Amino acid sequence: MTAGRKGFTLTELVVTLLVVAVGVGLFSSVFVNNWSAYEDRIRRANLWSEANQCFEQMSVEGRNARMIDVTVTAAAKSAAFTNAADNSVTTFTITDTGILTSTKGAAVKTFSTHAVFANSNFTKNGKDLIVDLQLKESVFSRDIHINASTEVLPRN
Repeated sequence: MTAGRKGFTLTELVVTLLVVAVGVGLFSSVFVNNWSAYEDRIRRANLWSEANQCFEQMSVEGRNARMIDVTVTAAAKSAAFTNAADNSVTTFTITDTGILTSTKGAAVKTFSTHAVFANSNFTKNGKDLIVDLQLKESVFSRDIHINASTEVLPRN
């Protein structure tokens, strides 16, 4: 400020605005990068949780299974677990729309809506069942993939 005048010069105002703009730019770039990394981690954890819930249920059904049958069509891939005690059937299905469900009687449970049909499979290996599962979700126009695999061994 010059002597005898009240107010700021144009140079002082421009410098102040530049300093504030640089500070806001740095803050927002750090904030956005950290936020997207946080979202990636949350989504990846949710996908792993979906896969683990499905695998845990398959393991329970597998321990009680007398027989496991696999059916593959253009619209769905299924693994049917026939219970040794009461001959009830629990069917795990992956549809071509990416929905992973289990059906036992009239009860249907959806584990995930993010299954990748082309990369998820049920494969018989003798009496055992090998399950390969890929889940995908889009976050901030980026795809997050997880690949999980397990082998289900019938006890009987």
